Amino acid sequence: MILLLVLLFTGAVTLVVSYLVGFHVDLDGKKERIIKDGLIKELLNKAVADPDPNSLIIDVDAQTITMGNIVIKKDYGNVFWFPYEVRITDGSKYYYDQKTVGHIIHYSKDYYLVRDLLKKSKTSIEQTQREKLNLNK
Repeated sequence: MILLLVLLFTGAVTLVVSYLVGFHVDLDGKKERIIKDGLIKELLNKAVADPDPNSLIIDVDAQTITMGNIVIKKDYGNVFWFPYEVRITDGSKYYYDQKTVGHIIHYSKDYYLVRDLLKKSKTSIEQTQREKLNLNK
């Protein structure tokens, strides 16, 4: 029983420490770098309503969503607490010229929206393979 409590306490302390390290390393200790719930959904709705077909580009292979000069990309370095990074490109495709606006936190509503948009479906993989093999009907 005591061993179980020690393991539970150790697990809780490990989660808290990992969050604090991620908060201070990825967000520089600034709470305003956490994107508020609903802002990404509002931005996506605005991009979908735009008549320009290039206003919203979802690249499932690169794990990025591009909306004008705003790029949401998967942050492979911090997958658990802050899995998606929001950047402003200012017309440049180079990573060092982009400015980080913030991160989407793991348990927010926007996280689930972005995750579902970037999820690879088996039908799209099959369609891609059909296109490569020139088997389209």
